[in-house]
Amino acid sequence: MRDADAIIAVSEHTKDTIVERLGVAPDRIAVVYHGIDETFHPVPTEAVAHLRARFGFARPYILFVGTAEPRKNLLRLVDAFALMCHGGRNDLDLVIAGKSAWGSASLRARIAAQGLESQVRLPGYIAGTDLPALYGGASVFVLPSLAEGFGMPLLEAMACGIPVIASNTTALPEVYGDAAFGFDPTSTEALVAALERVLNDEVLRADLVARGFKRAARFGWEETARKTLGVLDAVA
Repeated sequence: MRDADAIIAVSEHTKDTIVERLGVAPDRIAVVYHGIDETFHPVPTEAVAHLRARFGFARPYILFVGTAEPRKNLLRLVDAFALMCHGGRNDLDLVIAGKSAWGSASLRARIAAQGLESQVRLPGYIAGTDLPALYGGASVFVLPSLAEGFGMPLLEAMACGIPVIASNTTALPEVYGDAAFGFDPTSTEALVAALERVLNDEVLRADLVARGFKRAARFGWEETARKTLGVLDAVA
């Protein structure tokens, strides 16, 4: 970092972290946001139905997409889902999609301890071509991470027309703006309240979907490329 002529950070939060932890001058760091692939958009109901049948997702589901590692806060997500189920909400599944990582063993143990093996689905890695239909079939997308440098899946969900719940920490509020329902990721009760609110309030759901489309449209790879080229030109 200290030897580089210029540094690209994917968010203001990441830039601030570099400055704070490594002592790099802020004027050497350019913030260039990621873009969203154009394949993420609402898909026909037939495509959603086909994916649900292929994976056996018969019931409505809450969706998380990402790697199973501790910073993703998945143990708290399982605990929040358990509180909902044990409180009488048995009409939903929780789908945690993504490749296994160093948090997978503890995640599976927590699911078993809560007695939720039949309601928490772990389909593993989902191919990119299937992701729009996976998002499209969800009742709500949740990103409960304790730390994120950007948070691409929440924008993908927004682009697919799904209401989003996300942590109100690190880079996430910077990315989702006013287009997601934010909550304190250190509080299981706050996560339960957020899920129940968004699942049950149709007016709020419609508002989040509308805001999500507008927010996601602001993140395109062409703009990312243009700004990246600007940094390279300045260095050259």
